[in-house]
Amino acid sequence: MLADGPHGLRVQKGKTDMAGLNDSLAATVYPAACLSACSWDKELLFRLGEMIGFECIEQGVSLLLGPAVNHKRDPRCGRNFEYFSEDPFLTGELASAYVAGVQFTGTGAVLKHFAGNSQELRRMYSDSLIDERALREIYLRQFEIVVKKADPAAIMTAYNKLNGIYCSQNKKLMTEIARSEWGFKGIFLTDWGAMHDQAASYKAGLDIEMPGIVSGASDLQAAAERGEIDEEEIQLHAERIDAFLLRAKKRIKKDNCFERTKSFDLAEEIAEKSSVLLKNDGILPMPEDKNECIAVIGAFAKEPRIQGGGSSKVNSAGTDDFCTVLKENGIAFDYAPGYVLNKEEPEDALIAEAVAIAAVRKKTIVFVGLNEIDESEGYDRKTLFMPAAHNKLIEKVSEVNANIVVVLSTGAPVILPWLGKVKAVLLTYLAGCRSGRSCFSLLFGKVCPSGKLAETWPLSENDLPAAFDFGKNEEYAEYREGIFTGYRWYDSAEKEVLFPFGFGLSYTKFDYGMPRIVKESENEVEVKICVKNIGTCDGSETIQLYVSQTAPTIFKAQKELKSFEKVFLKIGEEREIDFILSRDAFIYFDLKTSQWRVERGEYILSFASSSRDIRASVCVWRSGDGADGQNLREIAPSYYHLKEIHEFSRDEFFALSGLSVPAPRVRNYITLDSPLCDLRNSRLGKLLYWLILKIGGKGKNNGERKMRRAVIADMPLRCLSMGANLTREKMQGIADLCNGHWIAGLKKLVKRKNCKNRRKGGNLSR
Repeated sequence: MLADGPHGLRVQKGKTDMAGLNDSLAATVYPAACLSACSWDKELLFRLGEMIGFECIEQGVSLLLGPAVNHKRDPRCGRNFEYFSEDPFLTGELASAYVAGVQFTGTGAVLKHFAGNSQELRRMYSDSLIDERALREIYLRQFEIVVKKADPAAIMTAYNKLNGIYCSQNKKLMTEIARSEWGFKGIFLTDWGAMHDQAASYKAGLDIEMPGIVSGASDLQAAAERGEIDEEEIQLHAERIDAFLLRAKKRIKKDNCFERTKSFDLAEEIAEKSSVLLKNDGILPMPEDKNECIAVIGAFAKEPRIQGGGSSKVNSAGTDDFCTVLKENGIAFDYAPGYVLNKEEPEDALIAEAVAIAAVRKKTIVFVGLNEIDESEGYDRKTLFMPAAHNKLIEKVSEVNANIVVVLSTGAPVILPWLGKVKAVLLTYLAGCRSGRSCFSLLFGKVCPSGKLAETWPLSENDLPAAFDFGKNEEYAEYREGIFTGYRWYDSAEKEVLFPFGFGLSYTKFDYGMPRIVKESENEVEVKICVKNIGTCDGSETIQLYVSQTAPTIFKAQKELKSFEKVFLKIGEEREIDFILSRDAFIYFDLKTSQWRVERGEYILSFASSSRDIRASVCVWRSGDGADGQNLREIAPSYYHLKEIHEFSRDEFFALSGLSVPAPRVRNYITLDSPLCDLRNSRLGKLLYWLILKIGGKGKNNGERKMRRAVIADMPLRCLSMGANLTREKMQGIADLCNGHWIAGLKKLVKRKNCKNRRKGGNLSR
């Protein structure tokens, strides 16, 4: 049994529909990865994976479809709430802990989506054009870390193409890199409906087609008879699946440690340790004054947005809200919704009501963010701005009240035009089923904030490294920025940001001592540093260790995160933290030799509270491979002068990568790989597309309907098998009809030959 995750379990009620549209059983909703990653706490992520693993056992699930570890290339990606970070090292370390926790229970974890899936726009056929160095250092690095450290049971291939080849049939990704280089021992399975060519996929290293179609076995039999794949190759995959099933059976634990109350407590703890205090002008923590009435504004205070939309959406077994928690703790408050959920435009009457109660109260807490309809699997955001209704609400309330605390509920960064008009901002991202309690504990000082941003918050959309490309072309995406994504771009180009990577305020303060090197060799550097809590309350600090090279020959980011440690310190407590850096902390991927290398030279080890807050540094020398890196100044000069460029050169990117612009798809001739939106180019296809939208585009709310319609538009014709139980031959018949080949199409559709008639016996058909 397989079930969606990764921030909660989504097991369908009754018989599964394979398309994932049916209602699901109640389960605990944990904070999404966009928030839990801000904990920078590996032990906490292990416990999260472990708890979900035990709930999997309770509901009879053997394989959890998570975690999702794709790189956050651009904050407008609609599925970023499911992903951990813009830094592959941070993602790899946290995801490894999560996978280890899941698999400790005997449940298998599925690492996804492999690879280069950093946008939702036309994800089922878009081509991600990524140069080899960026691919290895940024987009594959987190997968490599998890495979080597946590040995996941399976890896799910992405929908998209990678440099011209669909990921589900990419031999380089699956066989050459994952299996041969990294030592991956598990199975490869497709995302739902992602298989394009059976023989090519299995020959490339794929093991399982999900969800599989009614003619899958006979199609494979026919491919073998045509000589496209031989029996020995099929046998290899069958043996892998056998071994996978046997390992899963042996791993299953008879005793289940899952308890719903404990899972709720863990969800609350994760939210408390991950939420990020972005601003505080002294108004927080608020006193629990039973005699003071505060103003609470924003519909999210009563109807919190706790998770993202799409396949990861969980049917919550219980959800609290901030207003209810205030009542439980005897705090008096006046409430006004301020806006309508899932609506962009302001409602003047609701804003006037909110202003009226804020004007007569000393302090105001405003809950705003992104609506469910704003971000989801299936489509990307068009802007970094929050709904106009939310921004206008804060603007108007700030005119009558100077003591405003804003609580942000989003799945990704947003622009905050009103930041200078409020006293404090607490970022809770998507905080799960205990968002109300965790928010109360943080605002009223029961818990000291310790979350640190796992992604940079930019000042504007024009500052984004992929601003030139993201969402501009539905056929392909040019990853021209290469290795310069996230803080690697902002810090190297010295661009101002709203909040830097690794940033997060606390109610206490920490002092960093001078680092000292206690061991140094070419393969390992051990360095220690003392950190002391010099503030007025107990709290946790995350010490971030960045590595940079003084004068590299090859272009590099100004600094890169290579280690981190989160420590809890009581008032006045001091602790010495030990960091060990292996050779991997100094490597880059050399395009000339296609190998990981260390360039000789001086390196700076910087200890920081964020990427822009360096507290102490020490230098080391690396002899490396005894040579300088490759000088690419003639081929790609702009990559050496980031402060001087507005966007990355297309000519330089193609010269550097050796790639070229893909040929555009033919839209007026339908194939099994054509997206359903292309059906509109024929009269019959237009009718069929309308019927599919009518049947499959339904939802409980506007957000769900928008997501389903977006998924349908991108879905290849062959994916109709998931909902309609069609063979490939019948789906080809539909394509023929749409192309005007009436006789050929009708013959395929009315053909009644049963798949069993094709089974000749022998090992292959079994």
